[in-house]
Amino acid sequence: DLYAVGVMLYRMLTGRLPLDKPAPPSDLNPDLDGAWDRLVLKAISPAPADRFPEAKAMLAALTELLADWRERQAGVCLAPAVGGADAAGAAPAARSGAVPRSCPVKAYPADAREAFGLDELFRPKTYAANALDARDGVVADDATGLLWERSGSEYPMNWDQAGDYIRRRNDQGFCGRSDWRLPTVAELMTLLEKTPHGRDLCIPPIFDETQRWLWSCDVSSHIGAWYVSLDLGFVAWQDRTAYYHTRAVCSLGPNAPCAGAS
Repeated sequence: DLYAVGVMLYRMLTGRLPLDKPAPPSDLNPDLDGAWDRLVLKAISPAPADRFPEAKAMLAALTELLADWRERQAGVCLAPAVGGADAAGAAPAARSGAVPRSCPVKAYPADAREAFGLDELFRPKTYAANALDARDGVVADDATGLLWERSGSEYPMNWDQAGDYIRRRNDQGFCGRSDWRLPTVAELMTLLEKTPHGRDLCIPPIFDETQRWLWSCDVSSHIGAWYVSLDLGFVAWQDRTAYYHTRAVCSLGPNAPCAGAS
């Protein structure tokens, strides 16, 4: 079991499975260092005698690493960014100026990377250049022409309930609007940002942090639908009976025909 946990950690930290002779995790993830390499490679050592002897020992090693990570992260977050780049001097992510699709589509999982413009880890290949402005209960994005709820559903809900939530928002005339809709994957992806290494948790969110996994209106089959993880930055599908949050969106101007429908 501890070996399996080590394999899971390796994939979580690097995005790859530790096949054959796995590279040190720090070679694949610049946020990691030698301490992470020693822990993970020890956990997945080909020789059982070289692995952790028991769960308690592995937990102690993880606890020590976590304490060190939090201390270093606090130092990074207190350091100001220079020249519009992150603390490591990285260039901004590639940006896309395309108008996000507003019509729902059916995209099977095998076709999703091409349909949504995703990389091998189901993250966006390009990122939107937002111009976010928080107002009373909403967030306007002048760059994409979208108006978002700043929060969203208080509790997770299934996909059908997400549709009911949107209808209630329209019946209530939330923020003086009655044209709210469940966002597409393309619209939700405009809220994602490429993680700047070392500063991924430093920037105060303009949105409510409660709603981290959000339903889209796009479906994957007659029983599945797509959702977007705002905190981990990926797109995935799930059975429509699963429970995620809902955030309504509409156009800043008058309701327009669907953009980029397919």
